[in-house]
Amino acid sequence: MKTLPSDGVSANIENLDSLNDEALARLAQNGSSDAEHTLVVRFMPLVRIKARPYFLIGADHSDLVQEGSIGLFSAIRDYDCEKHTSFRTYAEVCIGNNIIAAIKRATRKKHFPLNSYISLDKPVFFDNPDDEARCLGDSILLAATIDPEELAIDREAELHILHGLKAELTELELSVLRLYISGKSYAQIAESIGRSTKTVDNALTRIKKKVSKLIRANNPEQS
Repeated sequence: MKTLPSDGVSANIENLDSLNDEALARLAQNGSSDAEHTLVVRFMPLVRIKARPYFLIGADHSDLVQEGSIGLFSAIRDYDCEKHTSFRTYAEVCIGNNIIAAIKRATRKKHFPLNSYISLDKPVFFDNPDDEARCLGDSILLAATIDPEELAIDREAELHILHGLKAELTELELSVLRLYISGKSYAQIAESIGRSTKTVDNALTRIKKKVSKLIRANNPEQS
């Protein structure tokens, strides 16, 4: 394990970069803003990865990244090496919990369908019809509920929404969505499909609207 700087607080950025996560967390808790900054830079890719699977209707991806960042700061503040495992494991939990908490707050404050979210962690768009039944459960999880932990859409409704999503989205929109879910940036998506970033942004906006419409149609009691 790397040793901490002798004063427990000050260290130049080059030295901080060589420290492990746990040492940086201890330094940050002791008042080192440089150590905190180093941890934030190191873990922001993880924050973006944790936020990526969620399409929060009515919110941008950047909103969820911001919520995940708050979770990261909480992890830095509260991490205790004697109580928790690695800092990375603890940070993952805090980041994920804060994103889910943001979704819960949205469900309490807004009316359907703006309080709906879609988890797109393992996307499969039925490219092979023979795989449809096998992949359905892992393909797209659609949730429209007051409590995101209680998935209110039943299996039949989920089937309707999944089939409707494939039917409603254009080839361009499906391509954009696949690339977005895989973690590509707007610029990377634009390069992959040979279009502008504005086209990518417009496609994602249309996707959100279409998904909102499909969820509402399959949950009339929540409209």
